[in-house]
Amino acid sequence: MAWLNPDDWRAAADGFAAGGANDQKLAAQMRAAVPPETTLQAMTSIFIDSKGVARDRFGTSKAPPGASTYLADISLKYLSTLDRARAARVADETRKVLTLAGVHAALYEAAKRARGRWTSPTWSAARSSC
Repeated sequence: MAWLNPDDWRAAADGFAAGGANDQKLAAQMRAAVPPETTLQAMTSIFIDSKGVARDRFGTSKAPPGASTYLADISLKYLSTLDRARAARVADETRKVLTLAGVHAALYEAAKRARGRWTSPTWSAARSSC
């Protein structure tokens, strides 16, 4: 999150702190998630609402316009970074699943070779009961 300037972040939080009650709540959230020590997850409630939808407005009419504009601009970068992080996580999980599938297939093939030939458990049970 090197793209996020901590001084600008704090200045915007200070701006929201001078606004109404909801602006002050937003300021508190921002102060709890000051870059670069913060994480994407810690910033989620600032940029994404409780329904999982990206916010398109920040602050109330009592908030300084500069603070609202700042968060709107940062929101686009945050969402882009979040998308890249999700894509990386999906790629990592896909790699793990494919690795597991490859190991499973190798074990399955080894078990078939160990038996000499593969026979269906159902067919083997039916044959032995005759």
